[in-house]
Amino acid sequence: MGLSGGAGTGGALQGGPQIKYFGREVKAKVIYLLDDRFIGIQPGYVVMGIELEN
Repeated sequence: MGLSGGAGTGGALQGGPQIKYFGREVKAKVIYLLDDRFIGIQPGYVVMGIELEN
């Protein structure tokens, strides 16, 4: 899974082949993004906060 763009820039969340696409989309702004350098986040994972846009 990858994210194009960074905090505050918008972007598109992309999943791997195990993710099914249901045909629904929302527009959201990434307000924070923490990667696995932070204690408690498993290697290869991220925690992100999003804010829905109209």
